Amino acid sequence: TTLFGVKLPSPVIIAPVGIHGILHEEGELATASAAATVGVPLVMPSASTRSIEAVAKANDDGHCGYQLYWPLHNEVTLSILGRAKAAGFTALVVTVDTFMLGWRPYDLDKAYLPFLASVGAQSDPAFMKRMGLAPPVDERPEFPLDLDALRARLAAGDAEAQTALKLDLKFLRDNWDGPIVLKGIQTVEDARAAIDFRMDGIVVSNHDYGPSRVRRAQQQEKFTVLFDSGIRKGCDVIKAIAMGAQGVLVGRPIMYGLVLGGKEGVEEVLRGLQHSMLGN
Repeated sequence: TTLFGVKLPSPVIIAPVGIHGILHEEGELATASAAATVGVPLVMPSASTRSIEAVAKANDDGHCGYQLYWPLHNEVTLSILGRAKAAGFTALVVTVDTFMLGWRPYDLDKAYLPFLASVGAQSDPAFMKRMGLAPPVDERPEFPLDLDALRARLAAGDAEAQTALKLDLKFLRDNWDGPIVLKGIQTVEDARAAIDFRMDGIVVSNHDYGPSRVRRAQQQEKFTVLFDSGIRKGCDVIKAIAMGAQGVLVGRPIMYGLVLGGKEGVEEVLRGLQHSMLGN
């Protein structure tokens, strides 16, 4: 498989699932290291419990993309882009379908929101400067996360606990010299718009395109279409490729491996997925 000019052992990519640090004490570092060991690209989530620099170091010479939730201020966006590029990230994956969170009854019932404890909200220097604060160094959140304890500290007045949009795609294109992929595209019209904005690819939930400008752009190697929903087994990967995808993003199985076995668990899931593709 070749994606964005890089030859890969399979079409599998680790999806940008947020907040690995609530599943394993090594968080994204374990996932990034496993990805490098197996040779599978990783897309680091914006909602990460480790810094851009730390994840890149753990990924070593692996292929890494960075998922961007668009900040409100351009100086913060530029700071994040600069750090990602300096750390060796080659692709930018911009999430465009999460301007507000979905209705999540389980999380609401449990009042479970790790962001309340700044878990998954890594501090960018430009953002911290706007707040008049210094960014933390080698930030590592508490594991396991105890939100009830945090609420108790807030109620007691603990100072540390208290401190604990229109997309401008041209702005990104002008300030990122690698591939840019829009994640969350679900209509042909939006896929065509991505081409007009000189994006390099999209992540969608289905591939019922038929003969279209998008398909022609794929055939001319000017556009890449990825799939990221419900991949559990090798046959799912093969079905997605047969429907027109050039690669697939895998999320939940990777997290299951992480919570059960850390780095080794993620490696086992990735190798099992690759072997099951060959078996099909």
